[in-house]
Amino acid sequence: MMKKMVSLAMALAFIAMTASASFAAASAECTVSSVSGDAVTLDCGGDAGNFSKGLNVTADKAKCKVESVSGSTVTLDCKKADKLEAGSTVKVKEKKRKAIEGC
Repeated sequence: MMKKMVSLAMALAFIAMTASASFAAASAECTVSSVSGDAVTLDCGGDAGNFSKGLNVTADKAKCKVESVSGSTVTLDCKKADKLEAGSTVKVKEKKRKAIEGC
């Protein structure tokens, strides 16, 4: 009986830890490598793994979508990409989702 209770407690702790990690919003400080039209290439170092293809993010004031992640490089497709300059440091974070309301 005690063995089952310990196993159950361990399982619940594992579920709680993985659930909280999966709901954390992605964010990082990145350096703009290049800007070409709407395409923006960032060097995010070890934080590049926080982002996945298709994720909607903001890079400073520009609204973007992650096109690809390769090593420490993140490529974005941004509206108002002209506001970003190569060599500058930007705060990139997951775009806030609006709550769905109604019944």
